[in-house]
Amino acid sequence: MATIRRDDSLIESFRRGRKEAFDSLYRRHSRGVLGYLRMQAGTAAEDLLQETFWRVLHGLAHYQPQGRFPGWLHTVARNVLTDWRRRPHHEVALDDVDVLSDPHPHFADRHAEREWLRRAISNLPPEQRAVVVLREYGDMSFAEIARATRAPLGTVLNRMFRALRKLRSLLEADAITAG
Repeated sequence: MATIRRDDSLIESFRRGRKEAFDSLYRRHSRGVLGYLRMQAGTAAEDLLQETFWRVLHGLAHYQPQGRFPGWLHTVARNVLTDWRRRPHHEVALDDVDVLSDPHPHFADRHAEREWLRRAISNLPPEQRAVVVLREYGDMSFAEIARATRAPLGTVLNRMFRALRKLRSLLEADAITAG
């Protein structure tokens, strides 16, 4: 709850002319957005992050909190990603995806495990991958993910269930071959 109030306070400070408040919002949320964009767009993620925050900068004057700020921010990022996908660009190679270089505490902290998890998440279908990344890196609730992805809540929950089931089966298969 304190995070929500802190974001709202920073937004109000920015609206009153304190430009450093936007810098604080950027520092708080850019890492999670970048992780999401890396999983979806590989090396183009840095540029897409800048475009996302440029849109946020210009949209904060009209921002009306109808939920948590991270949900709105990830919706902006998803829209930037959608626009980027419509433009001609290069295919994303698996090696371009590096969202787990500094993992969320829920994930393993050893390099080999991070690498295994990075590859496993990268191989999930895009809809499942997006839910996992938004949940674990964007720290979004399932309801916020549903709004951000414009999918029904049941669909989002189903995607997460299927993603976790697939990751679990990959882990079990890997444990069998290693053991």
